[in-house]
Amino acid sequence: MSALLELKGMTIHFGGLIAVDNFDFQLEKGQVVALIGPNGAGKSTVFNVISGIYPPTAGKVFFNGEDITNMKPYHIKTRGIARTFQNIHLFKKLSVLDNVRIGCHCRGRTGVLGALTRLPGVKAEEKVILEKSLEVLEIVGLANKQEETANNLAYGEQRRLEIARALAAEPLLLLLDEPAAGMNPNEKKNLMEMLKRIRAMGITIMLVEHDMKFVMSISDRVDVLNYGQKIASGTPAEVQNDPLVITAYLGSQTG
Repeated sequence: MSALLELKGMTIHFGGLIAVDNFDFQLEKGQVVALIGPNGAGKSTVFNVISGIYPPTAGKVFFNGEDITNMKPYHIKTRGIARTFQNIHLFKKLSVLDNVRIGCHCRGRTGVLGALTRLPGVKAEEKVILEKSLEVLEIVGLANKQEETANNLAYGEQRRLEIARALAAEPLLLLLDEPAAGMNPNEKKNLMEMLKRIRAMGITIMLVEHDMKFVMSISDRVDVLNYGQKIASGTPAEVQNDPLVITAYLGSQTG
């Protein structure tokens, strides 16, 4: 079976700084794989290259058998990759429902002319987008807050809304950058159950996360970066007992 996502020799330089160095990575369809490591290890940089925000200095990115290296973020999203960010990126003055509707539009066919003329096809598409948005809000447990302004949601709910907007793009691969950051234990429990439901939908998940209890509970495989280089890859149990990982990272973790 060919990998859904494959990184070959990914290297990213920022001036004289090597943020990621010759990183190889494979992700099979249906897996949940975590990328962990100390702050500054290069984890979010990897996400930024996969999603087209940064071009790699060297190496290739393949998704679903296609070379997507250097593609624009919009084109990568239409290929089936959606993501969240460390810092929540929402349209905070818009409603919960409208935030998710925006996520649906990368799959829409309506152009500017169609939107202005309000042709029957436009109305039909808007109906589909509404139905899809409501379905996604059910998945993340926010259907009862669809009319709320995003800024009025609790922190954990805002995190779930950002995931909902990513899901609205109908991704094959969901990239989650520190999804549990700032959440209390109950919110983390709800997030874990939500990710299990998303996985059951056939969506592959790659996450960056610092909460090791969360990572070890949800992941099939864990890859570890340190100073931009991969130092370990294996099951959660294997990684937890790897001397290099303990020295570089897990020794400082208390949660």
